[in-house]
Amino acid sequence: MKKVVIGLLLCLAALNVSGQTTASDEVESVKGRPLLFYTDGLSEAENSEQLLFGDDRILDVMASQPFGGVRQLVECMSEGVRQFVGDAPQSDDLAMLCIMCH
Repeated sequence: MKKVVIGLLLCLAALNVSGQTTASDEVESVKGRPLLFYTDGLSEAENSEQLLFGDDRILDVMASQPFGGVRQLVECMSEGVRQFVGDAPQSDDLAMLCIMCH
């Protein structure tokens, strides 16, 4: 099986067919998986206590509900980080792109 290596200044989270999520620079196969690419502004988003949103919360949001499409995943992630950050000022830019690989 050919590995896909992500060599960008983006992070990657993948949802596999069993509903497990992974944060990795290498993915065995992307076929049938939604892939969420994001800048470090997502994982490093800070709340008022200066805690980071982090990779674990990203994976928790991805696993918290059934996959309903790429738009729904980005909207859920946006809402999750918004709730976590609360009233804290934005400390970095934040960009996300989710694609479904067929």
